[in-house]
Amino acid sequence: MAAPENEFALVAGRAAGLGVAEAPAVNRKWVNVSTGGHVSGVVWGGAPEIVLIHDPDHDARSLDDVALLLRRPVVVLDLPGSGRSNGPATRPRRAGVVLAEAVASFAGRARLIAGIGDGGLAALATLGRSASRGVAALDGLVLIDALPGLGDEPDDRVAWDQLAGAADVELVRSSDSPITAEQLARLAERNAAATVTDVPFPAGELETAGAAALAKVLLAAAERTGTT
Repeated sequence: MAAPENEFALVAGRAAGLGVAEAPAVNRKWVNVSTGGHVSGVVWGGAPEIVLIHDPDHDARSLDDVALLLRRPVVVLDLPGSGRSNGPATRPRRAGVVLAEAVASFAGRARLIAGIGDGGLAALATLGRSASRGVAALDGLVLIDALPGLGDEPDDRVAWDQLAGAADVELVRSSDSPITAEQLARLAERNAAATVTDVPFPAGELETAGAAALAKVLLAAAERTGTT
């Protein structure tokens, strides 16, 4: 009989390559959701304090380096239809419904949620649903190259209203960020306390060469929310 798959067999070696002295315990979890099917997440360390959502072109494992460099308990969620979450891929606002259920199951004490691209818009939608799912502590949001109306997403009034009401919002821009000056101005108008941080890496390198820079930004955001 073949040995069961160990999808994390190479994590220790990857941690050493990043200069992380000891790789945290890592495991995959699933939760059945109300729409049918399940959402999967990769949990690093103990009870997650930070929730990460990948870009839709990737999956939860694409953020391994960022998770390792955070050196904090974190869960990386697979979007519906990506990685090991089943069900059809869907728009960010709809994804927020089931992702909030996953956060309640995997990371009920989390304070910070972050996402890349449309994963950031899904993080915003998840934040909007979190209180109704019993995740009252979740109040920090990091959007990485993400704002409503970007790309194929509609200029969603509900999403802008959620941004306006969020307590701690940070927009992170890559060196080739698609965020426009008009969108920046609208963010400042809707949430004057929101901060903007630039990282010196293109979007395609944020999960690899830029992982340390992204982890540094996320840790600073976590400190503001009282996570660390």
